[in-house]
Amino acid sequence: MFTFFDRLGALKLSDQQLFRVRIFFYLGWIIINLLQAGFTRLIFDEAYYWVCSTELDWGHYHHPPFISLMIRAGYSLFPSELGVRLFFVLGTTGGIFLLEKLLLKKDLLLFYAILISIVSFQVVGILAAPDIALFFLSVTFYLLFRRFLNDNNFWITALLALNTALLLYAKYHGIILIAFSFLFNFRFLISKSRTWIWIFLSILLFTPHLWWQFSNNFPTFRFHIFERPGKGIFNLVNLIDFIPGQLLVTGPLAGFVMFWAITKLNIHQRFEKTMLFNLVAMYIFFQLIAIYHHIEANWTIIGFAPLIVLSHKAMVEQPQIRKWLFRLLPFSLLLAIVFRGLLLFPGLIKESRIYHELGGYKTFSKELLSVVGDYPVVFTERYQPTSQFAFYSGGHPTFTLNPTQMSEFDFMSMEANLQGQNVMIVSSRKWNTNMDSIITIRGVRYYTKVENFRSYKKVLLKPELITTNNQHTFRLSMENHYPYPITFLENEIMPTMVGYILYQQGKEIEKNDSVFNAVYFNQANYVDVILNTLEKGDYQIQFILKTGWFPSTRNSRLISFTVN
Repeated sequence: MFTFFDRLGALKLSDQQLFRVRIFFYLGWIIINLLQAGFTRLIFDEAYYWVCSTELDWGHYHHPPFISLMIRAGYSLFPSELGVRLFFVLGTTGGIFLLEKLLLKKDLLLFYAILISIVSFQVVGILAAPDIALFFLSVTFYLLFRRFLNDNNFWITALLALNTALLLYAKYHGIILIAFSFLFNFRFLISKSRTWIWIFLSILLFTPHLWWQFSNNFPTFRFHIFERPGKGIFNLVNLIDFIPGQLLVTGPLAGFVMFWAITKLNIHQRFEKTMLFNLVAMYIFFQLIAIYHHIEANWTIIGFAPLIVLSHKAMVEQPQIRKWLFRLLPFSLLLAIVFRGLLLFPGLIKESRIYHELGGYKTFSKELLSVVGDYPVVFTERYQPTSQFAFYSGGHPTFTLNPTQMSEFDFMSMEANLQGQNVMIVSSRKWNTNMDSIITIRGVRYYTKVENFRSYKKVLLKPELITTNNQHTFRLSMENHYPYPITFLENEIMPTMVGYILYQQGKEIEKNDSVFNAVYFNQANYVDVILNTLEKGDYQIQFILKTGWFPSTRNSRLISFTVN
């Protein structure tokens, strides 16, 4: 078998043969991925991004808005899984096509072999994820940046600025590519007038998103920088897992060959050095972040363009390394077939994460609709399964009282539309003794009808810390972010209480969800909450609202404080 693939790797094709191989590769890539996209159920994040796309805005809670626009465009053409993923499949294919233009020494057979060998790229390449948009835009950024370095042309500068803004609209990780490209070429660029035009236009184009963040109290920045689960906690496992994880995500088998090839690379041009600097700096950056943060393997897809281009050049120059890529090719293809099969048939391994994310939600939605009828559904679960129901129910009015974290549901109009209505509360936990139950393909769900539904997730509790003699007082004021006045008396049968959750080293150590009745905010501008029995140490506190028997909602930012 090795002999056959050794010969394949050593083939020298004529221009006509290369043209046929090229057509075969791109047709095969796009047809297989379109079929896979159309017949694979949505994973959690895709369903959530689809929810975001139903109300387009200049920003969303977890990510910038470009992914929502892509989904909205595709779904308007094909209201199905294929529509959700359409422009991401096209984006992956287009990114590969443009990546050819960046090759430093062209060997298309080797180039296609590298792409096929990156199993994760084949699998993730069909998904509606910000990383796919980021991959496409990183390729176009490199193409434009190469021209920008050598061409004093206003339109190249303007296009680069547009590309820069779109990178940030796709995912904030785009700043890594932008910053490192600028940093490496700092001495060359700083004296060029076109550099400042590029920076000015980029900021101008990104201003609508920055204004959205400002208008909403910077929710995305606060989440990613301060409030993301596990943030700021040293975890040796995260630190150790990073490098092996990156070897796997770039292959898993070909990753070893690609990094080995880059160690043998000889480069001389400024642009080649920029790509290498960006690649190395990106990995160092994420390795440092991993000290206090879990790094998702897909975050480094922004480095795929330089990784593929540079490893391709090295393998063209190093036939012995190229040989190993082709020898591993059949095993990579086998792994790709296995993972693609698991996406299509997630029930084959019901204990897998794949099944957990996409198995049975279409059936689950039909089962749930049979008991909730036409009533809007309010889940008490995380936003991911809620989003799956919203999609597979055909856009049934859906909201979540997610008790663990905020999501895009907290910024959409659905909650305000449901106020005062009769709704069906659905949960995997029996919050109330009056709840009925149904056994679904996704397990038991409890449900009950609630009249005059009221929730207060858009109420912001603003704590001011006052410390005297080691007594910590939190002076709470309230901001109403609804387009209508609230008194907390809208449903007197289910009173709303103010409470708090106390954390230490990222873990919840105390929860008190009934410190005082929220109606006191009608009588005073602020209410004091006093903590004076804590042991020495560093703490974080978050204030919550709990309405009746509903799960509590988190209504303040995390506040850090120290007890001496």
